[in-house]
Formats: sequence, structure tokens, C-alpha cells
Amino acid sequence: MYKQLNKDSAKEFFEIYLSKKDSSLDWLQDRLKKDIGVDISDYHPDILLPLWAWARKKICIVQTSSANGDMPMWYDYEVVSHPNRGGAPYFSQSSAQIIDSAAYYLGEVFIRSVSGTKWDIDPFPKSYYFCCPVILGEDFEQYPIQFVLSAARETMRSKADVSEREKDSLLLKWYNSAIQDHLDYKQAIAEDPSMADPRMNRRVKFK
Repeated sequence: MYKQLNKDSAKEFFEIYLSKKDSSLDWLQDRLKKDIGVDISDYHPDILLPLWAWARKKICIVQTSSANGDMPMWYDYEVVSHPNRGGAPYFSQSSAQIIDSAAYYLGEVFIRSVSGTKWDIDPFPKSYYFCCPVILGEDFEQYPIQFVLSAARETMRSKADVSEREKDSLLLKWYNSAIQDHLDYKQAIAEDPSMADPRMNRRVKFK
């Protein structure tokens, strides 16, 4: 388990993390086909709606950390070592597996939706996600693990007056907002280059 990511551990973590992607996505594909009859193999953004409608009903919290060898490799540094990074609570092992696979899937959706993006290590020292596995491209950066973790926490915090449809559509809604923010940012810096995010002026190379 990784309690933190830094310049020394980021590349090793990234390579191991990506090596688990295909098997995690295969597991997710099998589960969704069996449980709700949905084929997720085309990585279309609209799949995020039935995916999250299924996932959020299966995600549950626990009161104490259950970090162990069966948890996703990001669980310790995202949830246990830094519980306030995205806010408590802890998650059960099965919930963490769902969040893990959904994050891989979301990353692949971003890659297919935003030209020139790929899985990479966040190279910006002033970024909140420095050293983490992100979807990175010119003027684009998203961290799928934290994206899905935040969606899980937000869903569980939802008030009683929030409809089931709203809860089901949360991940898709946030995805659409991220895409629109990207388009707005591209337009803004095209009109005024001084609007470019200064964090991106310095990159770290990982050995």
C-alpha cells in the first residue's frame, strides 16, 4: 500500500496502477452485463448514467479503515492516510473495488472524448494531484480516482429531497461539467493567453 505519492514513488505506482486497468474494466463489464444487462464496451459518456445508477446502490461506508492487501492501491493514500483529502468516510472492500473500476472507466471515457489526452502522472508541483495518475492533455487534466470518490461521497451526503434520478445522474452531470469547463478554458486562453493556468508553467520529469 502507498501512504503517499512523491517524485520517488509516482512512476512505480503509475505503472502498477495501469497494469491493473484491463482486468478491472473486464470485471466491471461482466458485473454490469449480469446485473443490469448493460454493455459498457464502447466507452460512451451516456454509459455513465446506468453505471452510476448501479454503482451508487452498491457502495457502502464503514466506520473504521479496512485498508489491506485486497483494497485498491490508491485506497491508503486517498482514504486512510489523508481522510480529509476528499472527506470521510471509509469504504468497504467491495465498494472500493467498484469505485476503482468506475475510475478506470471514467478515465477511458475522457480519453475518447478529449483529443490528445492519455493516462499520465500529474507533473505539476503546484497541482493538488501532483504525482497522481491523471488523464492529461494540452489544457486538460482530470483525476478519475478522486472524481469518483467525490461522487460517491456526494451521493451518500445527498439530502432526502434529492431525487433518485438526480443521484443516478451525478457522475454524468459532473463529467459534462468537466468537459464544458475544458471547452470554456480553451476558448478563454485562445482569446487571452494570459488566462493560462500558471501551475502548468513548470513540469517535473519522473525517472
